[in-house]
Amino acid sequence: MILPPFAFQGVARLRPGSTIAEASADIARLIPIWNSSWPAFPGVNPRIYESWQITPALRPLKQQVIGNIASALWVLMGTIGIVLLIACANVANLLLVGQTGDNTSSQSARPSAPAGVGSSGS
Repeated sequence: MILPPFAFQGVARLRPGSTIAEASADIARLIPIWNSSWPAFPGVNPRIYESWQITPALRPLKQQVIGNIASALWVLMGTIGIVLLIACANVANLLLVGQTGDNTSSQSARPSAPAGVGSSGS
């Protein structure tokens, strides 16, 4: 005999002023009503569902989505901040070098002296 899994997930919004404990108690009150609204499978005692002790597991959406990786996300955000800081420092350095007027690249690219009369050339 194969029974379907009872792992239903949903998203709900709480009334202003209500707590997760109140919502959990309300859902726990509704579970027996919900179980009795479905017909039992052929050959199965409908009272068997009560022995399963199905309970609600409510938690905030932020905890469900982020979970235990919050510290890893902070490390990732810090790393991205450091990389952006280095990139900004590099751009600022390039802007400062361009405005100083000491263009060292023009000194290294000066033309060579012309060949003299006694040089071997074609």
